[in-house]
Amino acid sequence: MGWWSRTTTTPPRAKEEPEHTSAAPKPPTRTRHTTTLTRDEQADLELQAILQELDAEHAAGPGAAAAAAAAAADTQPESLYPTSMSCRQAFDMAFYCQSLGGQFQNIYRYGGLRDCSESWRRFRFCMRAKSWPEPRRAAMVQEHYRQRAAVYKMGPSSEDVWEVRKHPVVGAFMEDPDVG
Repeated sequence: MGWWSRTTTTPPRAKEEPEHTSAAPKPPTRTRHTTTLTRDEQADLELQAILQELDAEHAAGPGAAAAAAAAAADTQPESLYPTSMSCRQAFDMAFYCQSLGGQFQNIYRYGGLRDCSESWRRFRFCMRAKSWPEPRRAAMVQEHYRQRAAVYKMGPSSEDVWEVRKHPVVGAFMEDPDVG
């Protein structure tokens, strides 16, 4: 019969919840006849804790909200880019770029073949970066990703080839494709 007919007779184990390491105060736990809370009870406690934090911020006044917004706006752009790079992923991307499927995808999206030299350049950069000391490697990888993001935002788009549809398609799947 195979594995389809097998059933387990052991009861499922409860999931172990990861410990929270944040500095936020933990909500008080209710004691019941069991030591674990159900998923709904835990969600209720977390919601109560969030509502208490929001009430405390609201009671502090608009000055505290402005300070929190300024702290959020002060996010360092360096933290937006990764500090490590996978050479295997870079190789796979370069190899796919040169494959028939990758080139066909580019013809469909952008209307022409793609020059894969940038993908191979990324792979060579990754291989060179492996020998650099850690602080220099992290800084150079971040700079690489920063430049790549700028090129991506300014590069070609599928809208360069395809026109944006102004009206929805009506009755596109109404007819049977086998009849006809």
